[in-house]
Amino acid sequence: MKVPSTATTAASSGHLRKRRGKASALVRAERLGIDARRAGFDWADIHEVMAKVHEELDEIDAALGRGDFDSAAEEIGDLMLAIANAPRFIGHRAEKILNSSCDKFIARFDELKRIAAAHGLKLKSMGPAELESLWQQAKRTLARRTRSIRH
Repeated sequence: MKVPSTATTAASSGHLRKRRGKASALVRAERLGIDARRAGFDWADIHEVMAKVHEELDEIDAALGRGDFDSAAEEIGDLMLAIANAPRFIGHRAEKILNSSCDKFIARFDELKRIAAAHGLKLKSMGPAELESLWQQAKRTLARRTRSIRH
């Protein structure tokens, strides 16, 4: 499914009209997908959504390979639209799971900073491999804490 950026909703009439307002772009994208489904235009299942995600990733890579950042940005938008609709195929809402992932990132980043401080390390002076190592350590630490809370 590729909904043009000018498309929007009114699925009951079979037309999509611009759907703007106070909703975030994430919620707007999800609602567009729901409205498109009501009009008979949707992916069959999560596997088709993921195929679209992979297609968009390939298009982003191609645009970046050409040095065409405007096209890459447009393709990233298409990728985000597909990703925003993926959760509804597995019974979840995009906004809720993205907020959950943001909360998880904050917890992991806070733990990463705590570990770095405990070892006298400055994040800005660390290389990518060192940062990744700290990130993985933070994930393990938080996973252990979560498991011990559940038991």
